[in-house]
Amino acid sequence: PSEILFFGLGIICSYLEEGKVECRQGVHTVQRRAKPSKVDDVAMSSAAATGGAHAPTADHNTMGDATNDAAAAVEADFSKMLEDPQVLMALAATIACLVLAAVVLRLLVFKKVRRDTVAIVGPCGGGKTVLFSFLRDGHFSATYASMKANVDTFALHCDGDVDEKERRAFKVVDVPGYERVRVATLNEHAPTVRGVVFVLDSVSVGAQMSEVAEELYDILARDAFADAAVPVLVVCNKSDILTAKKPDYIKSQLEAEFNTLRKTRSAALDQLGSEEGSGAAPSDFLGYEGQKFSFEHVAQEVTFVGASAKLGEVNGMVDWLRELK
Repeated sequence: PSEILFFGLGIICSYLEEGKVECRQGVHTVQRRAKPSKVDDVAMSSAAATGGAHAPTADHNTMGDATNDAAAAVEADFSKMLEDPQVLMALAATIACLVLAAVVLRLLVFKKVRRDTVAIVGPCGGGKTVLFSFLRDGHFSATYASMKANVDTFALHCDGDVDEKERRAFKVVDVPGYERVRVATLNEHAPTVRGVVFVLDSVSVGAQMSEVAEELYDILARDAFADAAVPVLVVCNKSDILTAKKPDYIKSQLEAEFNTLRKTRSAALDQLGSEEGSGAAPSDFLGYEGQKFSFEHVAQEVTFVGASAKLGEVNGMVDWLRELK
């Protein structure tokens, strides 16, 4: 395509150059024809000396006629050029190549990223890796705190009531709970995340409410998730234990904690803005100002379910994954 493009542009430029040459030649001819003679110069000088109001105009008329003739000749040559099949083919090829280049450029610049990843996140000790292993292998496995992300693509092994050939495969990323590793892993995979599974320990969540709320807040406020309205499933793990908190209770406690978080973060950003003189508003404010926070007020759909990865009681999560589009 590039060779055709340059070939077509070369032909067009050569014709245009010929037209410029002919045009310049016509102008020179006009100037030569219109150059005043010595007799005219004497007549004009005499007229000026005697106060005459009229000067010879024949040469001016000749110059105007010659200019019109030159313009008509250039126009005729240009029309003749457009009638040349070779020129028309070169022009059409050039336009086609330009359109093709524009389309390819648009595809490269605005290429849509495919979101096909499920990210399992949450504080340390919540049971993320246990849940990851159960979804992949279909049975409970003893695990340890992960220092690096576990990444795998598989159909849900626990999706037993669906025919094996029809089971949907997911790319699943088990994100470690340690902040440095968590942030780096999320930055890497965030553009392709289709759904977020936030796992928390429903037994110890009361003592960790501030930490859990802050991490969930950051997930919901992350631009890559908020802008794409990536749905979030909050899995209240270890629900089989007698002292576990119910999902509805945990949801209400997190909403109350979010109200506190919004105030402290807004105050910190306001102070920073006043010190820097920017007066900038908080960029990660969730919900509606002047109203108590509710998970219904965020861009993403947030769902709470109970689960026990140890006992394989993950039906709520499996149903949620099936509905991901």
